[in-house]
Order: sequence, then C-alpha cells, then structure tokens
Amino acid sequence: MKKHIILLIILTSIFIVSFIFYKISIHDYDFSKAKVVYEEEKKAEIFDYEFVNIFVPNKEFKKLEQKAVKIKRVDNKSEKIQLIFEELKRELDFKFYYYDDSQKKIEADYFDYGIRVQNSYFDGNDLYINFNNTFITNIKTKEQELMLIYSIVNTYTDFGDIKRIKILINNQALENLKYYKISDFFERDLNI
Repeated sequence: MKKHIILLIILTSIFIVSFIFYKISIHDYDFSKAKVVYEEEKKAEIFDYEFVNIFVPNKEFKKLEQKAVKIKRVDNKSEKIQLIFEELKRELDFKFYYYDDSQKKIEADYFDYGIRVQNSYFDGNDLYINFNNTFITNIKTKEQELMLIYSIVNTYTDFGDIKRIKILINNQALENLKYYKISDFFERDLNI
C-alpha cells in the first residue's frame, strides 16, 4: 500500500510541476506581438507586386495566347525586363516533340532554362535584348522559333513605350537565327 501512495505522490508532484511550467512559460505569453509583425509584413508585400501580360504558345503550338503574371514592382526598366523574362521562361518550361532530319521523333525543352538575357538597352521606342548563345541552340523547328520570337516581341511591346524589338546574340546583330531573319526590328503581331 505504501508503494501506491508514494507513486501517487510522485505523479501528483510531476503534474503540479508541469502545470506550473505551462502556466509560466506558455499560458501567460503574449502571442499578439508576433501576429502583428506578421500581418504588417504581409500587407507590405502585397503592394510590391504588379501584373504584366506575357504571350505564350497555346497547347497546339499554333498561336500565342495572353496570360497575366505577377512580378515585383521595380522602377528600373532593365530590371523589369529581366523579371518579365524570368516569368516568360517559367511559363515556357515544358517539353515538346519534333522530328529530326531522319524523321526520328525527339523530345526536347521548348525553352531551354540556360537561355539568359545578358543585357538590354533602349533607344527611343526601340528595345535591344541581348541573349546568350543558348537561344540559338535551343531552336529545333521553324514553328518553335517563330513562337519564341513573338513570345518575346509581343510580351515586351505590351508595356511602356516600346514599339520595336531587336534581338541580339552575344552582343551581335545576326542575319538569321536558324530559320528566320532577325537582322531587322520586330514589331508587335497579335495574329501569331
């Protein structure tokens, strides 16, 4: 009987100590301060973004469709061009099939994630966008090249005063990519 009483006293003591610890450390803690800080950060974040339109191929890869995406609001135009390009890359991150010269069906990335905008600059209403060489090696078909060019052109001519786009590769104005002439400026074409 003495063992039961001793065990009961020990359990009661553990319960009382646990209750006191809970009351001191957790129950009386003011959680409202942490909540206010979180709400203020969330409100500030909402106002730092804006929506822009990008143009991506439809499921059949026959036409471009407009899609609104959210980017961080920035005042620097070159930084905005880079942010829009990152969203465009994210939306074009999928696989497609094409046939090589021997009519073998091959799966490839539609828009290689290694493509980078090295720099961009403005001249009046003209935007020059300089890509790395991966832009050329990414091209597999004539249709893909056309869709990629006009995804870029229609996206960037959708905001600001930009009327024409000049595509450069490694700071050079090339005559052609693989299939299309790119030595001239491109203008917006919503029929593609």
